[in-house]
Amino acid sequence: MTSPASTEAPFEIGAGFDRRDADSIVATLASLVAAPEAPDPPPPWLRDHQVRPFRRAVAALRQHGGALVALPVGTGKTYVALAACGAITAEPIAVVAPAILEEQWQRVARSLAVAIAFRSHEGMSRGHQAPPGPVVVVDESHRFRNPVTQRYRALAPQLIGRRALLLTATPVVNRLADLTHQLRLAVPDDALRLDGIPSLGGALEASLPPAALNRLVITGRRPTPGVPLRLPTRTIDWGRDDAGLARTVRSLDRLRLARDPAIAALVRSSFQRALASSPAALIASLRRYRRLLAHAADARRGGHPVNRAAIRAVIGADPDQLVWWELLEADPARVDLALGDLGSIRRLEGQLLARGEDDGKARHLEALLADSTPTIVFATAVETVRSLRNRLAGTAVGWLTGSRAGIGPLAASRAAVLRNFSPGLSATGVRPLRVLLATDVAAEGLDLQRAGRIVHYDLPWTSVRLEQRDGRAIRDGSEHAAVEVVRFAIPAALEARLALEAALDRKSVLPTRIGLAADAATIFAVGDRLAARWPGAVTTGWSEARGAAAVAGFRLVDEAGQTGALILARVGPGAWSADWAVVERALELAMAGTPTSPALAEVLGSLETPVVEALATITGHSLFSAPIPGRILAELHATTARCRRDRRDLDLDRLSEGRAAVLVTATLVALIC
Repeated sequence: MTSPASTEAPFEIGAGFDRRDADSIVATLASLVAAPEAPDPPPPWLRDHQVRPFRRAVAALRQHGGALVALPVGTGKTYVALAACGAITAEPIAVVAPAILEEQWQRVARSLAVAIAFRSHEGMSRGHQAPPGPVVVVDESHRFRNPVTQRYRALAPQLIGRRALLLTATPVVNRLADLTHQLRLAVPDDALRLDGIPSLGGALEASLPPAALNRLVITGRRPTPGVPLRLPTRTIDWGRDDAGLARTVRSLDRLRLARDPAIAALVRSSFQRALASSPAALIASLRRYRRLLAHAADARRGGHPVNRAAIRAVIGADPDQLVWWELLEADPARVDLALGDLGSIRRLEGQLLARGEDDGKARHLEALLADSTPTIVFATAVETVRSLRNRLAGTAVGWLTGSRAGIGPLAASRAAVLRNFSPGLSATGVRPLRVLLATDVAAEGLDLQRAGRIVHYDLPWTSVRLEQRDGRAIRDGSEHAAVEVVRFAIPAALEARLALEAALDRKSVLPTRIGLAADAATIFAVGDRLAARWPGAVTTGWSEARGAAAVAGFRLVDEAGQTGALILARVGPGAWSADWAVVERALELAMAGTPTSPALAEVLGSLETPVVEALATITGHSLFSAPIPGRILAELHATTARCRRDRRDLDLDRLSEGRAAVLVTATLVALIC
């Protein structure tokens, strides 16, 4: 096994191996692929697990102009963001976040003596301007995952020329492109071209995204101290003993709804979702639709068919479903509602009203809440929140929807309701609430650590929403050693039609696929894995006939000072690969000291072509049209002997023979074989 750490040449091949040299080379390789960290000292209020993300964020803001902080729920992204932006500018930090988080952002900023200017996501959707300032923080940035939305189109041009730090624990919601669209808000599409990623748009199309994304996506593990244990999820199958539910499902199946099958299916699924939530939610949906049918009859007589927007507004579709409507044809003539359903809808509404308080799902919730554990109950329908509030009238209940908040039957400010579930309430002398009933307006970003239980009374359309809900209580600073999570299952008759739980399971694997699972060792930690070194065991399946193992690392620098890395693994005589699985396996073999180490001159000579090809891809230039002169190989050999001492550049511009202006310099800084 051979290392270029010696300053003398020629090298003796296979004559011995200095473990310290190998360790040094592995550390150098690790430094090439590990995300850069700024040397700035952290402010004293950052906790230990937040220091490294802070330094990575500062480095990314300075080099690339932006980054996405994807730390797990409840690990202090707000603090990391304020610290990182404070290292960049002394001016007030512009914060764009959901309206419900304004009070929390202002409170944290005041406690840290950091000046911020706030604008809500909702304000951006209405065309408002982001606050001024050189640095912008976009909290819950997964809401900007779709470039066709009004809020995305409003924010994107306002970030041009400004540094932007995106914050979200759940950057991938429905598809891998969600991450790409968010990154494009903060950095140019070719921000990682020196790392072999010519376009962020194509970076996530591979089966395993490139490790260089760790320069822009800042991840970390959930810290053990301060974060409560998440108990195994308990599932309540409430539909088994609800005799009326199956009859109602069949009644919905018999409705014709619309001439267009696609529109009929969307309206029917809205009714089924309402039924899964509560009888009150379905009654409200049926009433709205009955009024729409009356309007449609009048419109038809006047020759004005009802359009899709009117239907969508009436049925109150979940925001995560609205994109489905955009996939339908816009032909207004096809949006013909079945007016003959009017009688059936009236009868079904009457049957539900006659059932009154006969709500088996709510009975299960009442039994669950009997132990007095502080609990947050998430529902998708406002009518369900209202119905449960009335049913739990004898319990200390707070409630929160998108437009209103209150305690018991009385209205109250959002801040007052939320403070009741914030940590440290016992010190205020306020009589604590036992239950918070909320729609998903309370699912993101809030510190509600007094809760010891999260109840998914209704299931959302996306798996990340489940994680966001759980994160309100399972976060740093909890008042509990463990938090219980309870999930009300979709009844079998409805799941067969909605396939909601199947969709949640399918979407839940997306973060794992690209290495964003909260507690997984991921591609974003590949530098850490390199630095940890490999054991001596040699991976099986490597054919010696393909050539002995070798790994080479290059540091790339362009004329603007942007840096990148290129690491190649030898896969055979004259053949090299940049695939990370191959690199790791080759390094294991090289570290183990295989007896078939190749001649160093051969290794260096075979490196020339793949490096040139890589730089040609990065720069867009065709660098060579003639065989590489032999003198170049000799020079490469000699330079390698000195690279560990003085990091002398291998300037491939000299190899172009005037045919193209090479904008990138490659320096061989590590070679082990």
